Amino acid sequence: MKRTLALVLALSLPALADWKKEITPAKLGPHPKLAPQEFDYQLSWNGKL
Repeated sequence: MKRTLALVLALSLPALADWKKEITPAKLGPHPKLAPQEFDYQLSWNGKL
């Protein structure tokens, strides 16, 4: 069982990396770039958390 799994993984790993070749970079649209934002979150459960 372990040999079969190892063989399947060995044969699959190169195929898993092939999808990266099919991706094309995103093209920016005509909208303006967003300014960096900073958010502050506070979690409280009746002041105990």
